Formats: sequence, C-alpha cells, structure tokens
Amino acid sequence: MIVLHCFMLLLIWQSGKAMQIEGVIVPGESVGNITIGENCPDKYPNGITPDCEEKKVTEISITSPEFYVTRSKLRIGNDISDIVRFYGKAEPKIKNITILIEYPNLGIDFELSKREERIVKIRIYQATAMEPSRTLDFYKEQFKK
Repeated sequence: MIVLHCFMLLLIWQSGKAMQIEGVIVPGESVGNITIGENCPDKYPNGITPDCEEKKVTEISITSPEFYVTRSKLRIGNDISDIVRFYGKAEPKIKNITILIEYPNLGIDFELSKREERIVKIRIYQATAMEPSRTLDFYKEQFKK
C-alpha cells in the first residue's frame, strides 16, 4: 500500500513541483505546461500565445475556450458578471471595441468584447505585490488613541 502511494506521488510530482494539468490556467503562474519565468516553448497549443523576453516566458495570452482558470472555472466566453462574482470589482479600462479588467496582484487580466461583455482573451503574468495603504500597526495605533 505504501509503495502504491509513493508511486502515485511520483506521478503527481515532477522536479520538485506539481505537474501542470493541460487546459488549466493558474493566475500569475502558468497555462497548462507553459510557466511564467521558464524557457519559452518551441511549440504550444492553438489559442495560447506566450510572450518571451531573453528566451523566458513573461506572459501568456489565452484565446481558446478549452482552457479554464483554476477554482473559478472562468474561460473564454464567460461574461463580466462571472468575473466580478469571483474576483470582485475592478476599474475597467475601456478601449475602442474591448473592455480590460485587470487584477495585477493576482497576475491575471480579462479582455472582454465591449458589445457582448464576454471574455475574448485572458492574460497571465507574474503577479505584482500591492503595497498596502495602511498597515495593521497603523490601525492598532488608531484604536489606542
């Protein structure tokens, strides 16, 4: 029994990290087996476009409904209410024919058709740490006064 569990763990883990599941978008990290910060792949699935600098993946664009975001299950074709329901409100940037909703602290953006308000593109990139406007110590000091 222990040998079976060890074998299963070997199948699940590869090179010290979990294997990526084909078709899964992990915000700020990966799409399928293409990972931010790793070598730029020579081949990649239709509907996936990695952007690379110095042969390393810096961001990944997704335009295929075959791929979905972990936990939220968002994919190409979902509407704006699905994004807001899962990720919360964000200030949209309105362009000519698209709406861009950005979540830089999570490493994911959604581009929507302005006319239909449905996702037409998902972009994954390294998440940026947001500087908190107030620290916990600030609020503790306010309560002491």
